[in-house]
Amino acid sequence: MSPCIDAGDGEVAPETDIEGNPRYKDKKVPTGLMAQKVITGQFGKGEPVIIPPVDMGAYERQEDSVVEPMDVIYVRSDVDSNGEGSSWDSAYKNLQQAMDHAFSAGADVWVKSGTYKPSETLNRETSFILREGVKVYGGFKGDETSLEQRDYKNNETILTGDLGGSNSYHVLIGANDAVLDRFTITGGCADGPLYNKKGGGMINYAPGKDTDPFQPPIGYSPKVANCIFKANFAMDGAAVYSFDRGKAEFSNCIFENNKAGSSGGAVMDNVGAFSTFDTCTFKGNTCQFKGGAIFLDYGSRATIKTCKFEDNKAGVNGGAIYTISRASQLENTRVTFDDCEFSRNTTGKRGGAVYNFDASFITFTKCAFTENKAGLGGGAIATDFDAVSTIKDCSFNANSSEQGENDIDKDDRGIVKQ
Repeated sequence: MSPCIDAGDGEVAPETDIEGNPRYKDKKVPTGLMAQKVITGQFGKGEPVIIPPVDMGAYERQEDSVVEPMDVIYVRSDVDSNGEGSSWDSAYKNLQQAMDHAFSAGADVWVKSGTYKPSETLNRETSFILREGVKVYGGFKGDETSLEQRDYKNNETILTGDLGGSNSYHVLIGANDAVLDRFTITGGCADGPLYNKKGGGMINYAPGKDTDPFQPPIGYSPKVANCIFKANFAMDGAAVYSFDRGKAEFSNCIFENNKAGSSGGAVMDNVGAFSTFDTCTFKGNTCQFKGGAIFLDYGSRATIKTCKFEDNKAGVNGGAIYTISRASQLENTRVTFDDCEFSRNTTGKRGGAVYNFDASFITFTKCAFTENKAGLGGGAIATDFDAVSTIKDCSFNANSSEQGENDIDKDDRGIVKQ
């Protein structure tokens, strides 16, 4: 394959080649072999835009790239430059280029322990962009021949937004059917405008797209397993922001010490997101306003089971959880909690563990609420303004509130079913 294929910069190239053919005809770009640039600077509304590469020169090839199929592409940070990725000894150094190559080659990606950042520059708009259907595994020592050989506890693989003088707005941008397994995601700082204020650790929709509840969804549906999200910041959804009917799945993950400048200390789901959290721990996450751990908005439909919520804090309502429907065109926000534990979560006003608000529906089954605290009612659960909380076989112990009920409180429009 010519080295000129997909080696040009799509940001500065004209829309057509010298013969008038479109520059972006190749549907499988970037190939990952020559593509150097996947995400670029600000356009229009100040949001980052994903840019495919183009062929270098006056002519654009009008057919898909042909990439040799592979089973596994290897990545390690302790090499000087990229190899061709077929073994640990010839591994890629650049994780993004390895994922791009894997997308075209139908391969998984194995990543050796170490620290990886999305850019060697201080460009805050650069993120790791997961690729549709690509499975990315961390936790390797660097000599394994099977996933089962991983000693991930002693081989931490870190994806960081810390660029050494600035931080990426988002460490990761998700993709449909992508798999991320055994990574620590840290150092994202989404303190910018619009898109760049959401999801410091991971954001699950593409930049520059607008949602329409009557059109196909734009939210992504990745699968994230055995990962740690810690010390990320965003205005909304410090660790993860999921959006517009995306179906992100999280299993055996830890969300710890993330902070939101507004709401959703760890996670924010918005516009009908269908996130699933299975056997996850949310600990020590904080936000200034609502939802110390998770904020669920505008018709979101989360399923949360066997999770622990410990020592999360919200400045206003919902020490761990906050729900709101907000006249959603995607029906009401609905959440189920099964076999979950809520301990020592606190809020300044209502709902020390959970605040259910505005025609949202929550069902709690076999959950335990212990030592949660609120300022103005519902040390464990507060239910207000046409919200409905259904509580089945749950236990309440040593919850407290300075005013109102210590365990379960509601206003004159809230509904509690026991």
